[in-house]
Amino acid sequence: ADNGNVWYDPATGTLRLMMATQSPYDVAEAAAALADSWAAEGLQPPVWSARHHWNDTTHRKANWLLALDAVNFSFWSQDPDLRWEVEIDGEVLDGYWALAACLTRAVAEKRRVWDAKYLAQMHPGDVTHIFRGAKVSNMPPMLFDRLNNLREVGRVLDAKYRGQFQFPQM
Repeated sequence: ADNGNVWYDPATGTLRLMMATQSPYDVAEAAAALADSWAAEGLQPPVWSARHHWNDTTHRKANWLLALDAVNFSFWSQDPDLRWEVEIDGEVLDGYWALAACLTRAVAEKRRVWDAKYLAQMHPGDVTHIFRGAKVSNMPPMLFDRLNNLREVGRVLDAKYRGQFQFPQM
């Protein structure tokens, strides 16, 4: 059996488990250091690919990117029929591009995925809606780990950074 998070490998007799190991707190600290470094050097944020990424010229982009990075893990199932896919504007996406497109779609649907308070208080229904797949039952693996990471990102942003990172003014 394989649900993307835990599966039994009959060839080796091994039960395998995939777990998220990247702490959103560590991601928040690294993003803050990067933003401070850019500001100190007078650098501008890199040009952003807008095809599947949300584009904004305010601090919200940095917060959105932090949320994206915090849930960017473990997309693949051992069973290709269980692979998470989304359809956005007629294009079927999987993996990282599906993740980025889902968060962009969430913004278009008026979900404030850049807002620390929204992230900190997310409910399971929020993440199931945001990451809904091309098939009704299709969700990315480790959905509740993603929810917990998004909540932690919101809490850390709110507690340590007054709810937002700042890019240098463009």
